[in-house]
Amino acid sequence: MGLDKLATHLTCHRDDIMARWRAMVREEPSQSPIRLRLTDRDLDDHLPSLIDKLADALRARATPQVEPEGKAHGHTRRTLGYTIPDILRELTLFRHVLMDVVQEFGADATTADSEEAREVILDVIDRSMTASAEEYTRDTEQERNGASTALQERTAELEQRTAALEEADRQKNRFLAMLSHELRNPISAVLTAARLLERARLEPYHERARQIIERQGRYQAHLLDELLEVNRIVLGKVVLTKQPVDLRDSIQQGIESCAGSIEAKRLHLGVALPDASLMVLGDPTRLVQIVSNLLSNSVKFTPADGHIWLSAEGHGTVAVVSIRDDGIGMTDALLPRIFDMFTQADTSLGRTAGGLGVGLTFAKHLTEAHGGRIEARSQGLDRGAEFVVQLPLLSAAERQPVAPDQTIPPAPGGHLPRIAIVEDNPDARVVLAGVFESMGFTVLTAEDGEKALRLAEEERLHAYIIDLGLPGLDGYEVARRIRQMPTADRTLLIALTGYGTPEDKKRAAAAGFDHHFTKPADFDAIAQILRKTG
Repeated sequence: MGLDKLATHLTCHRDDIMARWRAMVREEPSQSPIRLRLTDRDLDDHLPSLIDKLADALRARATPQVEPEGKAHGHTRRTLGYTIPDILRELTLFRHVLMDVVQEFGADATTADSEEAREVILDVIDRSMTASAEEYTRDTEQERNGASTALQERTAELEQRTAALEEADRQKNRFLAMLSHELRNPISAVLTAARLLERARLEPYHERARQIIERQGRYQAHLLDELLEVNRIVLGKVVLTKQPVDLRDSIQQGIESCAGSIEAKRLHLGVALPDASLMVLGDPTRLVQIVSNLLSNSVKFTPADGHIWLSAEGHGTVAVVSIRDDGIGMTDALLPRIFDMFTQADTSLGRTAGGLGVGLTFAKHLTEAHGGRIEARSQGLDRGAEFVVQLPLLSAAERQPVAPDQTIPPAPGGHLPRIAIVEDNPDARVVLAGVFESMGFTVLTAEDGEKALRLAEEERLHAYIIDLGLPGLDGYEVARRIRQMPTADRTLLIALTGYGTPEDKKRAAAAGFDHHFTKPADFDAIAQILRKTG
């Protein structure tokens, strides 16, 4: 047949060959959806030029360079979304078409010419297929390496950001601890002074002023407690000390904590509790906080002489507590986010209800921490609101009696112990000493750790009330050194401090403190502990 004539035939009928190949490709049973979207030009890609190179090879009896076009074909097909099997299948069909053309053209040709033509075609197409597959794989590997590098860089960036956030969180916690200490000290001094003035039997006018000072000081202390506790509760860092609790007792204590504000607004409180116990597994302090936070919210947003209804009952396996009022209510827009932190029903400059907007957030997180759920309801503005809490009840088998009070009986003899107050703030030191002296205790004072240790060596003291944030030797070190003294086993150490996180309490216990009170403290509770020593 003559290889030169075959070469001329291929180039002259190139368009016919491509049309024949396209028809075969598009009639494939497993048609690729990508292929259906391609134009003839895009589908053909480098194959027409491959026919020209094949013709040149037949004329020159040489091996053409088809790898560059093959690589370009593999890259283009990958860009279009082809897979390697898709590419190889198209090139295999292209080879079949060329073989058929050779056979049709050279029906009368010698066997040698036909075999040579077939070998050239197979060589050209196979090298093109190999180049296409290799380029496709190389592109994939480059993208994989690029993605891996980008992932590593992103991971390193995230690790740096995480480390920065962790350091920022540590700095925030250190700042909050210092803020707690610095703010609690003056508040504690003000409240202690107000407490001391209570014993002075002031004239009614001055007594009202003293009560205002004490009430506002306690309100500031409450706001500070909320501000410092918000992160611990929301981040799940609050540790619950759970035990069987009668929910009715928690409700009564919650009501007692709000009694002053209820009375001040002349609100009518209706309470309906069942005769039977409502035993739940919970932290007694936190259950009271749930009730008091919800009740305080109703008090804030119910006008004077309004009504609040509090009820509790058992429904199957859950206890249901409802606190309902006829106050200002809530809009439909506010209801879905009423439990979000810092949400306020009234954000105007003239708002009359105070607070930070975290009480309901606390109630929700504490309820959920007890395995319960909380829901807010309202029919709209000026139509009141209702908060419903559901907590799982203990089964009869789970109800165990609460352990009896294991308090130490009062020391015999009736005499009060001699105590030392170690406090670097002079105002706080003076008023603390005055309060405990007014209770009948003999009080010595020290303004720093060194003087406290001298008192411990020179005086026979039964107890020490120590501030932790002392200059020089801090309160922890003072406690450790007192514990090393020969008579320390009978000495009572009480931390009275502005540092009140769980970590602070653990550290105080490890240093040797018997009790930890956060400023402003309940002095009657401290006095009760002191009276049991001696």
